[in-house]
Amino acid sequence: MSNPSHDVMYNVATPMRDAVNLRADVYLPKGDGPFATLVCRTPYDKSGASGIQEFVGLAEAGFAVVVQDLRGRWASDGDWVPFFAPGWTDAEDGYDTIEWAAEQSWSTGKIGTFGNSYKAWTQWALAPTKPPHLTAMWAGGMGPRMSDLEVGGVLRTGRVMGLVFGMLAIDTQKWLETPEGPNTQDWWEMLHDSVNRDKWLWFLPFKDLPEEALGGLGDYFKEWLANHQRDVWAFDSRFPEIDVPVFHRTGWYDRLAGAAKMFAGMQANGESEATRANQRLIIGPWPHSTINIRKWPEIDFGPEAEVPHGDLLVE
Repeated sequence: MSNPSHDVMYNVATPMRDAVNLRADVYLPKGDGPFATLVCRTPYDKSGASGIQEFVGLAEAGFAVVVQDLRGRWASDGDWVPFFAPGWTDAEDGYDTIEWAAEQSWSTGKIGTFGNSYKAWTQWALAPTKPPHLTAMWAGGMGPRMSDLEVGGVLRTGRVMGLVFGMLAIDTQKWLETPEGPNTQDWWEMLHDSVNRDKWLWFLPFKDLPEEALGGLGDYFKEWLANHQRDVWAFDSRFPEIDVPVFHRTGWYDRLAGAAKMFAGMQANGESEATRANQRLIIGPWPHSTINIRKWPEIDFGPEAEVPHGDLLVE
């Protein structure tokens, strides 16, 4: 794929320290490089249409953009461990990806990271490892503790079904010997809305949900449910180990408004004085999504609420 203003390299192998290859799509501006580089690591399929416009826009603004499927997701090799389970390797994978990008001929070696929600979590996971070439982060929609995923730490079964059994389970279907349920987002949403929501929402005991509902994540989910008080993130204890400027983003209607806690924590406890002084926060009348719309839910906040996500990244 190419057009007059950018090129794309698909499924570029990015080797990790344990010889597992993760894969990334690389968007490059036209013209002579090297270019300052932005990295986004995602569990949600790097080739999904919802993000491509943003990646293209950043490339057209003059950045090399690396969008990588996480370990074990979509085009990447290895075994995936979701962010609610112990044993994830996203910190090491993030470090290795940053340093790989810095070594490429199209990169200046100046690397920034970006992303909202799970894609912000991947940044906070790698930040304490201090990749030498990481110069800035743009992160939103993520709190410092696992309990920030839920209101007051209360397990919301409807939300869990949408995230864990839906968005995060779609790709895992391909690993089942006898696939159960949907393997595309549209298929899952159709079944969820018309068939399965009430079926599984009221299933008791919740810990005995069948694999049909869990889509290959049964062992991880049941372990999480049995140890729901455990926090495998504890980012608030890691702020003194993080030494990088961060642009934080959240919204008044974001269920994960804990991004404001990340800003306050880094401003107070970041490793260096320079890092503590270089934290920025933007809050708007927005939901969890990075689509900064002017109307939510029924209130029109005016044109100033329509701040393009890419514009904030470029700033």
